[in-house]
Amino acid sequence: LHNLPKPAGFNHVDTGVLSADNQLLVYTGQEAPGTLTLLATDFKGQNPRTVLKSNSDIGFFYPIGILPDKKSVVVRFNRSESRSYHLGRVDLATGALTVIRLFNEGRLQKASLSPDGQWIAYSWQSRLENPNSDIYVARIDGSQQRAVVENAADDNHPVWTPDGKGILFTTNRRGVIDLYHAGVNNGTPTGVEKPLKLDTGNMEPFGVTASGTLIYRFRTGTSQFLLSRLQPATGKFGPFAPLEENFSGIKWAPSISPDEKFLAYLR
Repeated sequence: LHNLPKPAGFNHVDTGVLSADNQLLVYTGQEAPGTLTLLATDFKGQNPRTVLKSNSDIGFFYPIGILPDKKSVVVRFNRSESRSYHLGRVDLATGALTVIRLFNEGRLQKASLSPDGQWIAYSWQSRLENPNSDIYVARIDGSQQRAVVENAADDNHPVWTPDGKGILFTTNRRGVIDLYHAGVNNGTPTGVEKPLKLDTGNMEPFGVTASGTLIYRFRTGTSQFLLSRLQPATGKFGPFAPLEENFSGIKWAPSISPDEKFLAYLR
């Protein structure tokens, strides 16, 4: 384990991906608020070079995976005038961006490049009024989009298995977050899904090592609803007191019933 040196003039560095041989690192950095730079370097962070900068056309971009020939990187990007994200491919020598697939409807969530560099798996919220995502695959050129997991639940954070024959993803189909596996054969879904680990908590898979170890981020935290009543005499709110609840995890969007007997919320 070693810390990579931060490039001179950069406030911070962000999302990064390694090549399959662990020799090339592509990551993003910020020199000033509202700007983003795509950089490439060796795995020790020596002599980073600028590949692409945000501009009037391209706002933000985040690397997803480096192609096996190490000549280009797949990115999730948005146009400067839009908050929608799309899939693209950046030439590491010239910085030229080639659009892979545009998502002008809904919202592109997470994406993962297959080990052979031929397919991209991604979660897509096809309609903004529906907060749930489904899992799809498409060729590296954006063609042959196919649904891998499509249902009423929120299926997200797809990552490929090392052999390219499966996709791991999170799903809330049971009301809690579970980790599932979906079979894929040469980009074609097999239709076979199986749970790998139930009730994982708020996890976000990043990838699977060659030995089969899942790398993920686990988000923890709690939130609590407090109640205070307006004092008519003073026009101010009184003391805040916690509402009694059995669930102590992350919750939001509270709504009190008109008779003040019930509380509805998301968790």
